[in-house]
Amino acid sequence: MIAIEATISGRVQGVAFRYYCKTKADALSIKGIVKNVIDGTVKLQAQGPKDKIQLLLDWCKIGSPAGEVKKVVVTPIELFNPKEFSILR
Repeated sequence: MIAIEATISGRVQGVAFRYYCKTKADALSIKGIVKNVIDGTVKLQAQGPKDKIQLLLDWCKIGSPAGEVKKVVVTPIELFNPKEFSILR
């Protein structure tokens, strides 16, 4: 079990990125949060098995159909034991 924080930049707001990210995380049984940041990026905090986290990060590099991901910066973080995967505003 690992936990990561990722900052996703590009055209990632207003293109349903958070919705698709939650759908992918739920399909992988990953817990955490995804939210828009005022600087135009999206912040993801996720916890789960290493292989499933990697699959979610692979998806993040592609993003939603209407989006365009330019960069994904990933940092390991402490386990934080979220109960579900949530979209924050």
